[in-house]
Amino acid sequence: MNDTRKASFDLLRGKIPPMILRIAFPTTLALLTNSLFHVADALFLSKLGTNESAAVGVTFALQVLFQAIGYTCGTGGGSLVSRYLGKGEHEPASQVARAAFLLAISLGFLITGIGQLFLMQLLPLLGAREDIYPYAIQYLRVFLWSAPAVCSSFTLSQLLRSEGLASFGMYGLVVANSVNILLDPLFIFHFGLGLRGAAFSTLISQWLGCIILILVYLTKNSKIKLFSTSMKTSYQRIPQILLAGLPSLLRQGLICVATVMLNHGAAEVGVSAVAAMSVVNRIFLLTYSFSAGIGQGMMSLIGYNSGAHQWMRVRRALSFAVIFTSLGMLLISLPILQFAPQIVAFFRPESAVVSFGSIALRALMLVLFVHGITTPCSMALQALGKPLAASLVACGRQGLFFLPLITWLPQRFGASSVILVQPLADLGSWLFALPFLIYLFRWLGRQARSEEPASP
Repeated sequence: MNDTRKASFDLLRGKIPPMILRIAFPTTLALLTNSLFHVADALFLSKLGTNESAAVGVTFALQVLFQAIGYTCGTGGGSLVSRYLGKGEHEPASQVARAAFLLAISLGFLITGIGQLFLMQLLPLLGAREDIYPYAIQYLRVFLWSAPAVCSSFTLSQLLRSEGLASFGMYGLVVANSVNILLDPLFIFHFGLGLRGAAFSTLISQWLGCIILILVYLTKNSKIKLFSTSMKTSYQRIPQILLAGLPSLLRQGLICVATVMLNHGAAEVGVSAVAAMSVVNRIFLLTYSFSAGIGQGMMSLIGYNSGAHQWMRVRRALSFAVIFTSLGMLLISLPILQFAPQIVAFFRPESAVVSFGSIALRALMLVLFVHGITTPCSMALQALGKPLAASLVACGRQGLFFLPLITWLPQRFGASSVILVQPLADLGSWLFALPFLIYLFRWLGRQARSEEPASP
């Protein structure tokens, strides 16, 4: 049995916990290496100075934006692909995948062009202080050209995961981020390129990863025919992809907005606070990789089994993801709570950065467990083809709670209270997601008993 046929069989017949973990492992590894690249970037750039760290910190919102586009196209396309493949319909699945890839790379080039033309107008929007403009410009002039590669890589990785080939989807991201980490010190210090060296290492490695993922399709490992002359029917799939990917757009896109607003709030405290929040955001992204990886592993299984009307397997997959992710996030948070000052000092030893950053990091870790509910709930709704409900849950943290809090809290309690915005938003989104999760479990129970597909 070849890899693609075995993947289909396992998704519909294999034991659920090992199946989710088997898909989640390469996905989580890919996300971890991506997060480690951001952490390593922050570590290397910290050797250059606080201004350099702050400059790259404010550009972190753009990195999140690139990934948001990739996730939107990839999970939107992937949720459709897995359901089509669950029904045995390969040609519609291929049309969706082609459209998702073309949409991602086109949007990536569009961002590059707009960013290069309006760079000076972009910097204040990102929350950059004028004293770090020269540093941010050095970095962004090169870094922006990586946008098409990052958007495409995340899309292709999600599409491969959606047909059960998560290990193939991992290759490009892991190689790209590993090469990036290796090239960083070489370009930054050995060649003496500083910030531009960090940007060049990102540019080279991300395009390398994108090419590797494209080669997976060219070597016939996938059921999907990514390249075909019948492109017209593929373009017509774009509205479907955008609707299905709406929860990912809100989930990741609002992180981008929140990062920018957090930069503005931290800038009111000072450049040390901007540098501190840059470190904290990267560490949080590293921890969040666990819940995102488990959630995406769950999505593949739910998509396939809902397409085949295997509702009890869908319910069991969601149950396992919620319990396993909640416990995992709780265990991850404990050592970080204990050693928060040492972790922040590892990146920036200045007392002001450590003081501000360790409080912010501990506040986030206290509520890290909530992502064991919010992430699987939103992703399960998305995998079941319920984009509106999934979008409501997805935008809870950053949209319904973060945006009002970041506006009101610093005005009421002072600029330093920006530290509490993200943790309070996490708690609010957790309470908001609980009713959706309870209703979803009940609906899946009814579906399993009746074996009649319907919409919740």
